[in-house]
Amino acid sequence: MTESTIQSRILRTLGSRPDIRLFRNQVGAAYVGHKPTDLTDARFIKYGLTPGSGDLIGWKSVTVTPDMVGRRLAVFLSVEVKTATGRPKPEQVTWKNRVNEFGGIAVIARSEEEAISMIEQQQPQQTREAQRIAELESWIRSIDVCSYDILNGRICDGCRCGRGE
Repeated sequence: MTESTIQSRILRTLGSRPDIRLFRNQVGAAYVGHKPTDLTDARFIKYGLTPGSGDLIGWKSVTVTPDMVGRRLAVFLSVEVKTATGRPKPEQVTWKNRVNEFGGIAVIARSEEEAISMIEQQQPQQTREAQRIAELESWIRSIDVCSYDILNGRICDGCRCGRGE
């Protein structure tokens, strides 16, 4: 099956879901002139997101957990389509890693079934900053002082905070 056929099937299958919106992302460059056959005074233009970005881009709607106010959000979604033997270019792997690292969902898929499975399995990751804050809060809670006062910016000397901890 060709990459174009796989891409059309993924776009049709995922596009029929109410929680996903995908768009074709063609990346390239061309000369544009006044007439297709006359390139005098032609301009060089680039189009698409960036080299390495996914063939299909859009978003997946997710419901945030109750401790995060319970709002629905659109999470950036990128699908790079490859044939069974196709290999991603280094910049495509970099794109996928960066999207995932910054909280989006990016996958490299070889069929619509694989795309659905990978998107459903992959939850948006916390940003690096959110991970560091969570780690710091966990560490503060593990030390032998009143974490409530440290997290809320109060000075605590042992447990003389009045909360009885």
